[in-house]
Amino acid sequence: TLCAYDVTTFTVSGAKTYVWENIKNAGFTIGTNSSLTVKLIDYRTKFRVTGTDSNSCVNSDTVTMIANPPVVTTAPTDPICKGDTITLKVSGTKSYWWTSATNSLDTLGKKDFLVVIPIVTTKYVVTGFDGQCVRHDTITVTVNPQTTVNATISKSAICEGKSVTLSAKPENAGDYKWVNNANQSVVGITPSVAVNPTASTTYALTVVDTNDCVIRKTLSIKVNPNPVVNLNADITVCDGDSTTLDAGNPGKYYSWSPGGATSQTITVSAGATYTVSVFDSSFCSGSDSSKVIVQSPPTILSDTTMVCTGDTASLDAGNPGATYLWQSGSETTQKIPV
Repeated sequence: TLCAYDVTTFTVSGAKTYVWENIKNAGFTIGTNSSLTVKLIDYRTKFRVTGTDSNSCVNSDTVTMIANPPVVTTAPTDPICKGDTITLKVSGTKSYWWTSATNSLDTLGKKDFLVVIPIVTTKYVVTGFDGQCVRHDTITVTVNPQTTVNATISKSAICEGKSVTLSAKPENAGDYKWVNNANQSVVGITPSVAVNPTASTTYALTVVDTNDCVIRKTLSIKVNPNPVVNLNADITVCDGDSTTLDAGNPGKYYSWSPGGATSQTITVSAGATYTVSVFDSSFCSGSDSSKVIVQSPPTILSDTTMVCTGDTASLDAGNPGATYLWQSGSETTQKIPV
């Protein structure tokens, strides 16, 4: 029993001429001397020597070279993707030493397996030793080149209620999926998709390319809230009086209509529907409207009514539906008897 790649010499005697053959390739002469020097490459190799003496008598014999069991490795048969984890396994001996094919001094492991995450096609060398023989094997892990995908966003910050477009290029890289990270909902399966987030959100893009490799990207969008504007409900004022409308949101930018005022508050006396738009520093806006109604004063009786002593009269203030208060202080109806 020898180690793989050992060299040995066989010597025979008793004949005049000799023919050596590898039985695996019978009929092919590998030597014609009384000795044959060979290197053990196969696990088991059998040789035959045929001798012929001076009387033309022929005889033959065989010899078998047996190597210690080889190092048996298990490697992926298909290419992997960049960033994938792969386990290389080895058997057939007692101790192992893993190195990179490009740097034999860089020890990667000393077990019967090696976990690697290659980013490019890489060769790994395992050396086995069983106490007598040292054996080697090389494993090549092929890594598919990763498709380059660029993810972009039309705007990194938007106002509440606005939309934004997420885009991936190239558009033919494979299968696309966009996911809202906040709730894990799928928002699109095309290279470009429009979204309308209600709050600041991160979107995740997953692309499965033609090699079944996965590329992942993320994009974040900041959503700025719009100013909240609350004007008073419809306001009624008496003719000649005025009222003040307040848009709130101190320190912002204002635009009133009608009139074009740019202050936080305006004082008005004319009947109209007033609308204010409020803008913040991000150009996000909110608006509200209030209707101002001008009420003319009611017309009341001012004539003098004559009655005879002992008779009564009815005073009518008119203006049905209005609120009344007579001078006596206790009467609140439209008509009172006197």
